[in-house]
Amino acid sequence: MPTYRYQAVDLAGKAHKASVQADNERHARQLLREQGLFTRHLQRHDSAQPRRQRLTRAQLCELTRQLATLVGAGIPLVDALATLERQLRQPALHAVLVALRGSLAEGLGLARSLARQGAPFTGLYCALVEAGERSGRLGQVLSRLADHLEQVQRQRHKARTALIYPAVLMGVSLAVAVGLMTFVVPKLTEQFAHSGQSLPLITSLLIGLSQGLVQAGPYLLALAILAALLGGWLLRKPHWCLRRDDLLLRLPRIGVLLQVLESARLARSLAILCGSGVALLEALQVATETVGNRRIRAAMEQVRQQV
Repeated sequence: MPTYRYQAVDLAGKAHKASVQADNERHARQLLREQGLFTRHLQRHDSAQPRRQRLTRAQLCELTRQLATLVGAGIPLVDALATLERQLRQPALHAVLVALRGSLAEGLGLARSLARQGAPFTGLYCALVEAGERSGRLGQVLSRLADHLEQVQRQRHKARTALIYPAVLMGVSLAVAVGLMTFVVPKLTEQFAHSGQSLPLITSLLIGLSQGLVQAGPYLLALAILAALLGGWLLRKPHWCLRRDDLLLRLPRIGVLLQVLESARLARSLAILCGSGVALLEALQVATETVGNRRIRAAMEQVRQQV
């Protein structure tokens, strides 16, 4: 629970200076009034709180599933958050639950309270929660949202597992090739030089490539670093990001795969939004934000304008 430092006076005009624990600033002022104190200065003491960590995807899935279970069982939302606050002791989850309960105490809805927290509560997440609040089916919507998050988490795990072996194999192969060209081939070149024999064309090319790599290696490394920095700077510009995404869609096989993945993500998001009672135009806007490729996102924005 956050700690607030205050300066206040009582009915006799005596000054008081101390700290109080409360869910939010409004709650702190209420506690002081109950003690007969009139607040002159109130400030949250952030140093008493550890820095809030960002929720992982696994923690977000756990929070959504447990909240859906409690709300679906008919437990009031504030009581459900208080129950989870007592049960979930991970620092990141606990901090989010405290902040959500404080926002609800201020009179905000759950969707607006989640939007205050920022990542990882995306626009899709907040839009679904808001639709659940409006329709009175918050438990069902949270359950459907938990299913969606768990499905995405499983797909990410499968993709990472499938990419581990090729990535390790590529890294080891590259390291072995560089080691051979920079350490082994130069040693063999000395032996060929002492023998004085003429070498085949392929061997001569390999030796020339090795010598060029050894001599120009530092320059190539510096050039690669500069290219990476320049590429990162360019990709901060929307125009270059759009050109990159357009190029990715034009690549053979990879472009088709990206189109399938983005289309599946868009269709799944639209299905969840429309099935939860979100209006079509709003659903199109929120679902478009879940698309990673900017070229497809621009096309979907045109679709939404036409609708």
